[in-house]
Amino acid sequence: MINVYLTESGKIVEKEYKKNIESGSWVCLTNPTIEEMKFIEDKYNLEETFITAALDEEEMSRTEYDEDNGSTLIIMNFPIIIKEETNNIYKTIPLGIIHTEDVIITICLQDNAVYNFFKRNKNKSIDTKKKSRFILQIAYRIHTYFLTYLRQIEKEGNHIEDGIEKVTKNQAILHLLDLQKSLVFFSTSLSSNELVLRRIKRLQFITQYDEDEELLEDTIIENKQAIDTAKIYSSILKSTMEAISSIINNNMNIVMKSLTVLTMVLSLPTMVYSWYGMNVSLPYMNNEFAYVWITLVSLIPLIIVVYLSKKRLI
Repeated sequence: MINVYLTESGKIVEKEYKKNIESGSWVCLTNPTIEEMKFIEDKYNLEETFITAALDEEEMSRTEYDEDNGSTLIIMNFPIIIKEETNNIYKTIPLGIIHTEDVIITICLQDNAVYNFFKRNKNKSIDTKKKSRFILQIAYRIHTYFLTYLRQIEKEGNHIEDGIEKVTKNQAILHLLDLQKSLVFFSTSLSSNELVLRRIKRLQFITQYDEDEELLEDTIIENKQAIDTAKIYSSILKSTMEAISSIINNNMNIVMKSLTVLTMVLSLPTMVYSWYGMNVSLPYMNNEFAYVWITLVSLIPLIIVVYLSKKRLI
């Protein structure tokens, strides 16, 4: 799908892309078809890989320059939430940004929070005609979402940690594993984004204005903060997993101890009754109260074992 947006009177307005696309527009591609990609490639004389690269889920953050037409490709990974029945899954996917002489082109596999923010935003500071600043505003928004989703991961981890004594179901443990995996994705993407931001700093069309340089510095700071936050949360989740593992092992030891005591309690009467069930001459075998004495003899060790178990002496 292709959508075209242009800032008019301080507002972002959607335009018809099949007509003439005005200079200073934002051309937004969302999981485009082959025909749509071909249309954009021909119109702006782009390399095919400039568009297809951003449609690869495994694509890492990077920059690329085309000397033939002066266009620059910037790919950054950004976070998304996949909502499942019980838990949220956090992943990262690439977002491609192409800077041309006329327009800014963005490419992504799916509609996302970054797109929606700029489509709905009424902030007059966002102007698609100021292409370098618009690119930096997209980069800044990407890293604010990283921090937002990291806080959500922290809340979900804290919720599991609050009930750590009651964690007996595999679902909670699997949720923690998913959160750890998400933090790995985030850390990897943020590190590659950091390299891209440093390369962007060397691009001449980005550093023309002081305000753009300040925005770039703010974005670098947001990225660094997100990297540090991801490391901290990853360490916390690792400690939580170790604590849960210890609790599970302790609970298993308690269960095994209880089963051992129960086995002893049941085996002692069985042993006594087995002795007096043999077809040989035994003491008191002709006594009419032999059964009572046998029962008492069986109960005495049983009571002793139970008492010692209650006192945690065995």
